[in-house]
Amino acid sequence: MAKSRFQLQQGSILVATSNFDNSPLVRSVIILTGHDEDGSRGILINKPLDRGNISDLIPACDKKLDQRLYCGGWEYCDQMFSLHKLGDRTLRSATKVTDGIYTSIDKSELERMIHSGNVQRGTFRIFKGLCTWEKGLLEEEMYEGSWIVKKVTQNFLSKVFKPECDASIWSDYANSDDFMIENISRMLMKTTAKN
Repeated sequence: MAKSRFQLQQGSILVATSNFDNSPLVRSVIILTGHDEDGSRGILINKPLDRGNISDLIPACDKKLDQRLYCGGWEYCDQMFSLHKLGDRTLRSATKVTDGIYTSIDKSELERMIHSGNVQRGTFRIFKGLCTWEKGLLEEEMYEGSWIVKKVTQNFLSKVFKPECDASIWSDYANSDDFMIENISRMLMKTTAKN
């Protein structure tokens, strides 16, 4: 099987291939927030929830900051996660995912941040749920050709917190030449392996 040019690591971007076309993960983009000997964790970044805004979770949220909530994954759906570019100086509980992107799970700290007036729209997203894989499962899905691993780019960083990125971020990666070559290579290898 053709290997992705990038190895799995915290901060990697997973881009769903056509293996997920008949699944809720169709056209999904996930950022890995952790990848170690215990397994992998990540946040699905481009699937807004059908209903729900930040003001539903954080009362008295400034209307300028109110935005949709996102489905972060299929585990821990009752827990709130955030991705932001505020850093650990603004939020003590922030954990660096990669250069320019942090995650936080402390709801009270997020509430203080939103009420402080020191944060702007387009610098954070709030998610319900998290994607998780047991040890070796994500690698197995990659071997089956379900994901292509990409690096965080400046284009990604400039778009990830904007609402209009929901529809375009998967297309941005999927329309790149290297994505199409990797996807075709994986499909050919899969077909060859079956014969």
